[in-house]
Amino acid sequence: MSDNKFIYKMLTETEWVKFQETRTFQGSNLDLKDGFIHACYEEQVLSVLEKYFSEITPVYSLKIDKTKLGGANMIKEEWNSEETEKFPHIYGVLVFEAVASYEIIN
Repeated sequence: MSDNKFIYKMLTETEWVKFQETRTFQGSNLDLKDGFIHACYEEQVLSVLEKYFSEITPVYSLKIDKTKLGGANMIKEEWNSEETEKFPHIYGVLVFEAVASYEIIN
């Protein structure tokens, strides 16, 4: 697992608005289907945006402080489906307090 204290999660505008209102994020449709919240490391942000969010505007890139996720959340570093790269996956709920900052990408 990366030594970096931060991981990143991309949200659509609808997901971001709901996250702000509820202060928790259970996951996107893909996250719920896969059983974990997909995240990435800083060096993976651009490739994730290109692969999964190229048709979506705006996208909210959340910088998440791993230390603020709490004991109920576990981060596992796991291979992507092609087994070419490892990504951090959050098993649990993302809480708003764990968001250190965010960037709106248009």
